[in-house]
Amino acid sequence: MIVHFEQNRNAFQELVGPKSDCLTSNKPGPVCLKLMKQLSVFSVGNEPFIKGAVSIDFKSFETENKGYLYSKSEAVKPLYENLDKMPSGLNPYQKGYKKISKNWYIFYEYLN
Repeated sequence: MIVHFEQNRNAFQELVGPKSDCLTSNKPGPVCLKLMKQLSVFSVGNEPFIKGAVSIDFKSFETENKGYLYSKSEAVKPLYENLDKMPSGLNPYQKGYKKISKNWYIFYEYLN
């Protein structure tokens, strides 16, 4: 996922930037849909537990979700070194994060 982010950094910035129409209404606009297709992500939305953060869902499986988080807040927790598998101590439907760049994280959500 880090390689995917690095190869598409500009598109990810556009996805959460001021010209994006991802968060302006109940459904994504044409700019957002084009970027989502380019990035192979299936949803973009406000992260309900971190004020001002944007969650970008990338992969979804029966027992886990993985994706990206954009947040200017430093209150993104819990942070982990490795998210290749479920981090120890993560509760069902809780997200764990790994910082990958300024304001950018990858997340792992355990679905139970």
